[in-house]
Amino acid sequence: QRIPNAMIEVLRHEKLRKLEPLLRTDMPHSMRGGRPNFLSDELIAETRIVETENVSANAYDQATIDLVERHKSGLVLDCGAGRRDVYYPNVVNFEIVAYDTTDVLGVGEALPFQDSSFDAVISLAVLEHVRDPIKCASEIARVLKPGGELLCATPFLQPLHGYPHHYFNMTSQGL
Repeated sequence: QRIPNAMIEVLRHEKLRKLEPLLRTDMPHSMRGGRPNFLSDELIAETRIVETENVSANAYDQATIDLVERHKSGLVLDCGAGRRDVYYPNVVNFEIVAYDTTDVLGVGEALPFQDSSFDAVISLAVLEHVRDPIKCASEIARVLKPGGELLCATPFLQPLHGYPHHYFNMTSQGL
């Protein structure tokens, strides 16, 4: 059962109050629909983001829920969150699309957060969709606190799929 959008707005406001000191001030941004928007025209062009009516939405599995629960007093970044069916107060939903559950807009190759900001980072079925997965992975490592937890999954044998593009499938060694 989904939380009504009005309640998400209240929870997002509280989350963004905690997140504000962790946002990078050296990157151009604005507010879009009550959320920080780091999607500059240059980033949109460079990463080839296009408008879409498609919705990316997948539920968390038990391992992801357990990670979120372990860090309920801290902050978890869901990098490429899609539209989430559950809105967690400790999870920052980072996306290129302004879904109702998106907290911050931007791209993974240029995360708009200070170094060592998050207790944990989730990246599920995202790296195959970014133009530079190595740069995105480096950014994820940069914003993860030392000793923090990373839960990352990306496909190996997956047909062409998804929004906005599908660039790479990875072996376990590549990931």
